[in-house]
Amino acid sequence: MIENGYLFAAGMSTILLALCHSILGETMIFGKLRKRMAKNKENPGPFLSDAKRAILWASWHLSSILGICIAFPLLAFSSSEGLPDSESFYFLINCLSLGMLGSSLLVATATKGRHPGWIVLLLIAILLQASIFS
Repeated sequence: MIENGYLFAAGMSTILLALCHSILGETMIFGKLRKRMAKNKENPGPFLSDAKRAILWASWHLSSILGICIAFPLLAFSSSEGLPDSESFYFLINCLSLGMLGSSLLVATATKGRHPGWIVLLLIAILLQASIFS
């Protein structure tokens, strides 16, 4: 049973964001990059080396994995009877909220607001803060 809908919504939003990030990144960025690099094997030009492409790919999916690792405790806390009521719990939620807010600002600034990920990250930060006061 869901005891805190804000934590549940934050956890589900984080999972959705992570899945969209990996799936869309794989199809819209890395799939096209692999095709372009395959066409230009003899003269790769400004394309990334295999090693740099590999670490970029790993870093891309690492952020998705970490997002899911953040989401699962939020979902577990959302359904806990008698949510943790301690300074450590509030510290954790505040840290996660600030991390999401900072990530939102980073994405919004880097893309001049054109990438919709900043909106989802901001929503998650707001939901986390709301979970404390519910």
